[in-house]
Parts: sequence; C-alpha cells; structure tokens
Amino acid sequence: MIELPASFGVMPLEYWHVHSAPDFENRAVISEIPTLMASGGLDPVTPVSNATEALRYLKNGYGVIYRDESHDFASPCFLQIVEDFMNNPFHKLYLECASVRIPIEWNLHEPAQ
Repeated sequence: MIELPASFGVMPLEYWHVHSAPDFENRAVISEIPTLMASGGLDPVTPVSNATEALRYLKNGYGVIYRDESHDFASPCFLQIVEDFMNNPFHKLYLECASVRIPIEWNLHEPAQ
C-alpha cells in the first residue's frame, strides 16, 4: 500500500467517518426558491433521474438535460441558460438549445496512440 504524508490531505479508509447520515438527509427538499438543475445523459455519478426526482419538489425548479454530455458543461448554450437564470430566476427559461443532440464521434478505424 502506498503511504501518503498526512499533509497530502488523504487518509486511509479506516480513518474515514463510517457513521450513516441521519434519516432526514434522505428526505426531499421542498422549496419555492428558484433552482436550476443541469444533468448530463452520460453522467455516471449523478444520473438524470436524480435531478428529475428532485425537481418534483421544487416549485420554481428548472431542469435542463444534455443527452450527449457528462458531468460538466461549458457549452455556449449552457452558459446562456445560466446567465438568463441568474438575471431573472422567475422568468421561464428558453431551453431549446439544450435539446440539440451532439453525438460523440467514435474513431474505430485507427488504433489509439
């Protein structure tokens, strides 16, 4: 096992807090606060279904799904949606640009370098 210095900020698993979170941590957040949730269809960490479920309890929640993206977004479309939301969180957002599919281009003919 590789030993890292304590100053590195990483401790072996046996030192981690192993207690479960209290039950209230698993309850849905119910809110009227404007909330923007972005999800990527290729995200293995936070699937679209999580955002969809959370939005059920957010009266002023907006969900935007990028089917061909993963966990981070840097597209002009997303940046415009965020800017519009920040400027007026109670205004209905224009989300059409997020529905444009940008499929991954796979190169299966040349070996990886």
